Amino acid sequence: DECIPAFLECTKLRPDMDTWTWLSARSVLRAGKYDILASFLDEVLITDPTQFQALMYSVQLRILRQADGDLDQAYDMAIRAVGLKPESAEANHWLAYALTEQGHPELALKHLKVVLNLQPDHDDGLALEKRCLDLLTQ
Repeated sequence: DECIPAFLECTKLRPDMDTWTWLSARSVLRAGKYDILASFLDEVLITDPTQFQALMYSVQLRILRQADGDLDQAYDMAIRAVGLKPESAEANHWLAYALTEQGHPELALKHLKVVLNLQPDHDDGLALEKRCLDLLTQ
């Protein structure tokens, strides 16, 4: 808890540094301070809407938090992240996850193909692919 204000201040002073965003988000996420993290990431994304790590943490946060509208926000942010880095396994994985949660496993499989082409041993991607295939056979 004592580190959170320091990380937030560093990010405000130098929003262009992905490292601060990553350290801040990771620390706040581990502390379970979801509302603080959402405000922090929103502030970073207002300053720099193309901040990839902030987008990735925002997607994960919204999926974890699951408040009203969070899944839709996670999906929108994942699409933005894939737009920024179409060949990112991480961005495609989170987009596939959001699509699966929204009930679109067939669309999720398209993004998982990108993930598994880039990283054939991506454990989370393989597990999500199995889940999608199971959903489609039900």
